[in-house]
Amino acid sequence: MTKLTEIRKNRNSLVSTEFLPPKNTNLTDLVNKTLRVAGVIDSVSIPDLKANSCTIPMHRMNAFYAAMRLRDLTGVETVYHLTPRDLNRNAIAGILLAAAHAGLQNVLVVGGDRYDNAETRTLSKNVYDFAGATDLIRGIRNFQAQLGPEHTGFCIIVGTDPTVIYTNDKKRIEREVVKLVDRQDAGAELVQTQPVFDLRYFEFLDSAKEHGLKIPALVGILPLRGRSDAVEVERRYGITIPNDVKSALKEDIDQTGTRFACELAVNLVRNGVQTLHIYPRENCNFLLDVTKAAFGRRPSEDIALS
Repeated sequence: MTKLTEIRKNRNSLVSTEFLPPKNTNLTDLVNKTLRVAGVIDSVSIPDLKANSCTIPMHRMNAFYAAMRLRDLTGVETVYHLTPRDLNRNAIAGILLAAAHAGLQNVLVVGGDRYDNAETRTLSKNVYDFAGATDLIRGIRNFQAQLGPEHTGFCIIVGTDPTVIYTNDKKRIEREVVKLVDRQDAGAELVQTQPVFDLRYFEFLDSAKEHGLKIPALVGILPLRGRSDAVEVERRYGITIPNDVKSALKEDIDQTGTRFACELAVNLVRNGVQTLHIYPRENCNFLLDVTKAAFGRRPSEDIALS
């Protein structure tokens, strides 16, 4: 049994979050953020991001290495992202061997945002030796079998987009659900959802269960910073935000989206959700507010002062 699975079973809950890997060689900010929230979260996820196109291409530290060092420096369980976009089969096998040696069990498998034609000329080429997330999951499980019984195994987490429920497009919803169940059947044991924005998430969950979903889902919570921010989030991440949520937001940065997200987390937990993934957007205060309101979790220093 992997440690994340053990935590979820013992606590009957699981709270994860994520912070971006650094753009340089300095891990201090990442470590400090993690230590600040270590008392209220169970794991920190490190995304594997595309390079950004600018005057000089902007790269970030490798997600696997950042996750390994962060765990070693803080004692917090970490999750590294793995995508077939950037790595061929040999490179992925090398990372998995390193992860097995380091005891880094948790991996989030994502297809990865593809580089477009212009980006392939200036930044990087798409690889996709594995066709996508489902194919990569099968590859990881096959590789794991070769490591022998002494290896504790990998906790494979996969993504899904429940916001398709807001489109009311039955075919699109079914495609997303079928894709999710296929990833489960390939060997995933946890789901991390894109951020949701109201309790219609349960409609997506019910549909997924009807199609055979059995593994638990970490439900995504994201604070929106305003109406224009919501539009940008939709464009950048390909998700759908309900019109009533966008219309309730102001154009400029305000606290409405943060309040909505915190209230949604509380309502999800009241309705039986015990596993959340909080997208803090590097804001530790938001994360602390959500975990306190939804689960009553507080950092140890807060408890000592009370």
